[in-house]
Amino acid sequence: MSRLKLAYIAQLVAVAAAFTAIASAHGQIAPVTRQVDEVIQQRVTDQVHGQISRRVEQRVSATVVDDIVDMNSVDLQRVTQQARPDVNGLLAVTNQDGTLAFNEVRLANGSRAIEHEWLLHIDANALDDMRAVLRQLGAQLKTAQTLPALGLTVIHFRAEQDFSAETLQRHMQQAIAAADMFEPRRSRLQSAVQQTLTPHYIYAAQAAAANSAATPGSALQQKTWCQTPVRIGMVDTLIETSHPGFAKSQLVQREFVTDALTQPVAHGTAVAGLLVAQQQNFESLAPNAQLYNGAIFYRQGDLHQGAALMPLLQALNWLAEQQVKVINLSLTGPANSLLQTAVEKLSERDIVLVAAAGNDGPMARVLYPAGYEQVLAVTAVNQQRQLYRWANQGAHIELSALGVRVMTTRHNGAVGHETGTSMAAPVVTAAAACLWAQSPQLSAQQLRQQLQRMAQDLGEKGRDPQFGYGLVATKN
Repeated sequence: MSRLKLAYIAQLVAVAAAFTAIASAHGQIAPVTRQVDEVIQQRVTDQVHGQISRRVEQRVSATVVDDIVDMNSVDLQRVTQQARPDVNGLLAVTNQDGTLAFNEVRLANGSRAIEHEWLLHIDANALDDMRAVLRQLGAQLKTAQTLPALGLTVIHFRAEQDFSAETLQRHMQQAIAAADMFEPRRSRLQSAVQQTLTPHYIYAAQAAAANSAATPGSALQQKTWCQTPVRIGMVDTLIETSHPGFAKSQLVQREFVTDALTQPVAHGTAVAGLLVAQQQNFESLAPNAQLYNGAIFYRQGDLHQGAALMPLLQALNWLAEQQVKVINLSLTGPANSLLQTAVEKLSERDIVLVAAAGNDGPMARVLYPAGYEQVLAVTAVNQQRQLYRWANQGAHIELSALGVRVMTTRHNGAVGHETGTSMAAPVVTAAAACLWAQSPQLSAQQLRQQLQRMAQDLGEKGRDPQFGYGLVATKN
């Protein structure tokens, strides 16, 4: 067995042991079992057991394997320590110079958010009034930005106290009631606080196993949808634009993360590769497309990355301004009023939103933006049209696409195999963009219906919670 494989196995065992020990201390699960050669083969029978096992697989396979390739040895103690914050609930995110940027916390609803940070949608004319309210509360205004394409003016502020949303709403309502302002300004501000106050949620890229051991000959790969120079948007990590596969690609990239933070590149590079890379090893879905990427993710250590809600909104606004007709969202997180408003406004502009359903397993809750009715939720299947075992399920699933062991670009100039609903979503994104190029008179809803009609029914007859309307696949 190679030294690389031994290092990988050691990491799997160490991280699994860390999760098992922590969870057992809380009386939550029986020990996590696995067969190392395939990471996790047996089907989960307990929801909590399955979620924790999946988290080990995701965190090790999606990011650590990439890092092992570049290492001669691995500090296993450091790796297992980095795996613990998700269980303990607190993760310090540091800048590149080692200073603290912010803390991530786990909220009561299970979602992650930036500690003490909040977002709020208000009328643009009420900015001065809200500044006065925040001063009275001792809160720090971080940014106030109008996002015209989304119909949003967003206040981003920090309140040092450990407020719940309900408690903070109450304090803000009291401050508004005591402030020197007249009706109807007071009522509008109170309504905004009641309806749109949102924790600064964190979203996750939907990467899964990185299947590095497969050979190019065994790759399961899509064929090209079209050669048309369509315009496609995506929100993801940075793309490694220096990758040879993008030498002839038309890429436009804008960063929405502060330069102080470390930004990952692996996930965005894989998604972009499926869409537009020009490689001898495989065919991309729309190689002549103009691809616009809003980079919103930060990285902490070897095992964690995230994207905050405010950069997500900013990236969506920017993509709408670039006049893209289809946006790929291979990320998941919680529902909230701000993201829902953004999705609704983009839908009104006839922009098709395609999102990965998520890789948290069949018993997991609905994740967003895939869960919104205006969004095409995509799940993953293998070449035998079998459902990806860790794909989220539910009534919101709309379409299926190949997303298991697909060949694509990887960071550091490499090419390899990737798995997950993130790899399936670009298939539907490319299909939508190419169909629109053929029939530009179609509305977004008409295009959506056409995708549903062209899908090959899988599973139960008609739409079902596993495959949606069925498989969208390129022509051979």
